[in-house]
Order: sequence, then structure tokens, then C-alpha cells
Amino acid sequence: MLNTLIPRRYGAALAISLALVLSGCTDTPAEHGERLSRAAGTASITIVLPLGLWEQTKPEYSGSELRELEPTPLEGEEGDRGLVRVNLTGTQLVEYLDDLDRDAHTVGLAASATDEEQAAAARVYTAISEVVDQISPRRSEDDPAPEVIIDDTVGEDAP
Repeated sequence: MLNTLIPRRYGAALAISLALVLSGCTDTPAEHGERLSRAAGTASITIVLPLGLWEQTKPEYSGSELRELEPTPLEGEEGDRGLVRVNLTGTQLVEYLDDLDRDAHTVGLAASATDEEQAAAARVYTAISEVVDQISPRRSEDDPAPEVIIDDTVGEDAP
């Protein structure tokens, strides 16, 4: 009887592990679906961030139009520090958020991002989420388009 129980236990553990791997075990935030809906309804959004952070977090798979998107370098001191402006449509933002979520929140054996990629994706996902969560329907022509600024400094409060 003991001989038949041991293989069943291993089989059950293997089945559970396989199910977790195949399901893409994630820690995706509960608000992610609502964020995607808000993002889809946005005409445009501007993201200001370091060029290296954009290069590290933009989708690289061949079907992505974001792969070929060229950011605009900023001028002056911000440009000297390597900041760029990326303008996305709502549908592009949905793709970007979904890709960031996958890299930032996928865990265990299903994870495909390195620790550095995961940290970068989490940073950008959090910054964009804070802005997307505040988006409301446009009330007038003067309402500004959403803008995300990822430009961390050390020592002094930002203006």
C-alpha cells in the first residue's frame, strides 16, 4: 500500500507544479484590468523617462509596433541627463502596460525577465499606473493630456 501512495503524491505535486507553470503564475495587481480599460480610452499619453529605461522596457517581440517607436530627446538639462519623450496612443499604452505587467509581476518558473528587467518594468508600471488611475473623462478642450514623468533625483525635493 505504501508503494502506491508515494508515486501518487509525487504525481499530484508534479501536476500542481505543471499547472502553475502553464498558467503563467503572476502577481498581477487586481486593478490591472481596469487600468487597461482606462488606457484604451485615452487618446494619447506622454511618458518622459531616461532613454535607457525606455530601451530596457519597451516590447521587443516582432509583432509590436512599440519596438520601432523612436523617442524624442529632450533639450537642455533634461536632454543632457538622457531624458526622452515617448508619445503613445491609448492602444499602444495598453500593449505597453500589459508587457510591463508580464515582466514585472510574473513569478516562479514562468518568469522570463531578469532581475534587472523585472525591477525596471516594475518601476515604469508603477509610475504609469499612478497616472492612469487618475484619468477621468475629458470635460473641456483645455484638459491636458496625461503625462508620466520618471525622473528620480536624490537629495532635494522635486519642484
